[in-house]
Amino acid sequence: MRQRKKDKTAGKRTQIFTAKSNALRARQTSITEILRAHSVAQQEAIMQNPAIEFKEWVHTGIYQYKPRQNHVDIDGVIALKSELSKKAGRGEINRENILTNPENRGIIDIDSQSNSYNDLLFDYFVYEENMVNENKIVETLRQSETAIKDLLHEAGNIISQNGKLLHTEIGKKSSVNPPANLIKDNIFTHNHPSGTCAFSLNDIKKIINNNGYEIRTVTSDGRFVSLIRGSDGWDSMIIEDMVKDGLSSIELFKAADSQAKQKYGQDRTRKQVAHTMEEIMNDWLRKNALKYGAIFKEGKV
Repeated sequence: MRQRKKDKTAGKRTQIFTAKSNALRARQTSITEILRAHSVAQQEAIMQNPAIEFKEWVHTGIYQYKPRQNHVDIDGVIALKSELSKKAGRGEINRENILTNPENRGIIDIDSQSNSYNDLLFDYFVYEENMVNENKIVETLRQSETAIKDLLHEAGNIISQNGKLLHTEIGKKSSVNPPANLIKDNIFTHNHPSGTCAFSLNDIKKIINNNGYEIRTVTSDGRFVSLIRGSDGWDSMIIEDMVKDGLSSIELFKAADSQAKQKYGQDRTRKQVAHTMEEIMNDWLRKNALKYGAIFKEGKV
């Protein structure tokens, strides 16, 4: 009877497997602790920011991860910033004691059947993907508006709230129509080759009807105006009241022409009339935007 040879490599394979397992566990633990600290810092910043009142839970449904069912169930829920974590239910980690509670240490276990590491990592990346990144927005706006401000035709850029350039639309001499489905919750900026640094009524209708986050207009001299959606969303009454106050295209032109005539005389120029239209529109928004929960801003690129 032939005797089986002893497998001399078995012990070596076990050692390699153990080493890899330990390395994987160490890597996952390190990532977890960094994500934990980052999560606490983000929550603390949100809690201390008086401009933030509410948070919305957004579930993206990326297929390669297995999110907690309670996280899926509350997709779209908007709550006070201090209450949203409670609505997440059993699977949510309490950020108030996440760093000090011993029970939270080692919460990620590669042998766990709950797939909690993938869930937490998934939640973290979803949060990063959808969070407002103001520094990135400023830089992307600067670059994109610098690129379009001197064009002789209108062009527009759609930018996400985390600063990604999503789409560029080339328009005609005095109009540009970006895809409506891309405007929702995003920033739409466009140029006015005429040099009039003010919105038309159609500009404002476009951003409200498509529930965009912000609309901007930039001119060749680097000036811009901005209208931002408030925390309670857009109030469509702003359009009706602007029309009542004579800010539709024809009525605005008549009023501006009359004022320019009084100011510059019978030989008023088209540029002077356009500048007066700009003053009338922007002055109305300075005085009234906040009444409708919107934020009006002016500046230089």
